[in-house]
Amino acid sequence: MKKALFSLQEKLIKLEKFILIALLCAMVFLSFSQFALRFFFNSGILWMDVFLRYLVLNTAMFSAAYVSSSKGHFALEFFSKKMPPKAARGAFILSSIFAFCASMLLFLSSFSFVRQEYLSASIAFSAFEFEFKSFYFQLCLPLGFLLSSYHFLLKVFYTENTEQAK
Repeated sequence: MKKALFSLQEKLIKLEKFILIALLCAMVFLSFSQFALRFFFNSGILWMDVFLRYLVLNTAMFSAAYVSSSKGHFALEFFSKKMPPKAARGAFILSSIFAFCASMLLFLSSFSFVRQEYLSASIAFSAFEFEFKSFYFQLCLPLGFLLSSYHFLLKVFYTENTEQAK
């Protein structure tokens, strides 16, 4: 069971990396396009700025989820270096449990927020005669917090043997 959970985490990390690369490439291309249109042609795409803001939000959430899978994130590094190894392990587990609980609370809050946005049917922007609802772009909030909480939960069961098994 534990092996399957860690295997799923590795697949999620690969997916998070792919999504991050795609988001960053899209942001660079679209922002440069918007700059070139404004600088050279004195025009721009009206909805591009709003879309780029949502891309930044998505990038931030997937980056936070990706970073939470690393061992050093949210760790009490200053104190853990001064502690004996068993106490440092205990502090690591406690900080992982705390981060898991905080991430789950943020997941529930962001899920409620996105649900309210869905029910209000607010429009983020219109492009090509289509109206894009804002909740589509805000789905990264609960998803990012859920991924982070999953990574933090697995850190509770993380041991040095787990790293050697990889």
